[in-house]
Amino acid sequence: MKVNDYIDFKIVILESADEDTSLITNSYDESELIYVSLVGYSGNDLSHDRFLVTNPNDSFYNHMLWEGLFDAEEQNEYIEQCCIRFWETGDQMIIENYDYQEDEPFYDYSK
Repeated sequence: MKVNDYIDFKIVILESADEDTSLITNSYDESELIYVSLVGYSGNDLSHDRFLVTNPNDSFYNHMLWEGLFDAEEQNEYIEQCCIRFWETGDQMIIENYDYQEDEPFYDYSK
């Protein structure tokens, strides 16, 4: 878990599905926090309306890969931009939940 401190808010990056979040909830005012779950969050300790996305159990990391953000620096910038928008508007993002199916047709665009 990482906490990035900005002027008005803090971004809490959850790097695993079962992190111990008691330190965060005991140390900060939750109204100043924005949670970003990279691999999905399965707990109930954190307020779901403070997550960047409406479906925090889905992987935000997977969403960024679908957006073509492979570099760690690009991903951090994207997370920051999304969190600023969330802080200013209060609107959570909705990310797709897609499970790869091996028997689905795939077109090779390199040809």
